[in-house]
Amino acid sequence: MFICRVFLFLFLLCSLLSCSSKINNKLIFSLTNYRADIISKYLPYKVGSVTLLSVTAVNDRVNIYVMVSKYINIKRLLYNVTVRFCENIETRGLLNRGVSYRIVILNTKKTKELEHVITLNLCAKNSDFNEPT
Repeated sequence: MFICRVFLFLFLLCSLLSCSSKINNKLIFSLTNYRADIISKYLPYKVGSVTLLSVTAVNDRVNIYVMVSKYINIKRLLYNVTVRFCENIETRGLLNRGVSYRIVILNTKKTKELEHVITLNLCAKNSDFNEPT
């Protein structure tokens, strides 16, 4: 009888934990969709030789597609974006909840040049952020 109660308790505990995980995943997916919807309302957005083309949400990741029309220091661009995303209150809050940002750099022919993913782990690893040269 004791073994049956322990088994039942473990079964209920596992069930509750999986429900909690599903609720958390739904919250993260909702946050990514919300973030992508807000940003996409202002697109396309051009700043100098960089154009923000589109933003989509896929599961827990916000995909940001950027086109570069002439040569720029992409390492410096990604450094600046990473610092801003890690330090900004709103984006940092979303990173803390499990949202990540994938930045895809495209050339003028809209083919992928580079991909960079910003996660909470990246922010923690690079808390001192050594600026590229």
